Amino acid sequence: MKKQFLFLFFILVGFILYGCNNDEDKVTNPPDDAPAEQENGNRTDQSDDDVDNNQSSKDTNQNGMKNGREIHFTSFDLDIDYADNKEFDVDYENDTDGMEAELKDTVKGNEHLQGDVAFNRISPVFENFDFDKNSSDDDVISQVLKGFDLDDNFIEFELEISYEDGTKKEYKRRK
Repeated sequence: MKKQFLFLFFILVGFILYGCNNDEDKVTNPPDDAPAEQENGNRTDQSDDDVDNNQSSKDTNQNGMKNGREIHFTSFDLDIDYADNKEFDVDYENDTDGMEAELKDTVKGNEHLQGDVAFNRISPVFENFDFDKNSSDDDVISQVLKGFDLDDNFIEFELEISYEDGTKKEYKRRK
């Protein structure tokens, strides 16, 4: 009887530990040019000193960020609350452990995407953002709402971004 109990106990513990393994939001094939944050908060892609000297100054904006269709941050944590307990959440992080992406949308449906599927959905939106760390809060909030095709009748908007140069910014609005 004790052996059966012990056997069942270990099987149960195994299932619990398996259930706690949350690698579902890992992106398996992140783009090579996506900036990643190291433990010290710096990017892992090429530094400004490594930029080809033949590259035109038109390829960078006034803050030294590359223009074009790239992601200009290492983490993006968006939480928007709407009436009737509806919410829109995006969690994106690219660091030395790898890239993770997750999207939860109960505003336009009941969608919960993780990993590659979530990244494929959010990366085109990220690539179209043209704000940077010096942009106004209103501009950032407006672009995020427009990018994800969301209404501005939210109850609360919270966004935390770590830009590719290590700068961290928070954008908050409450109505």
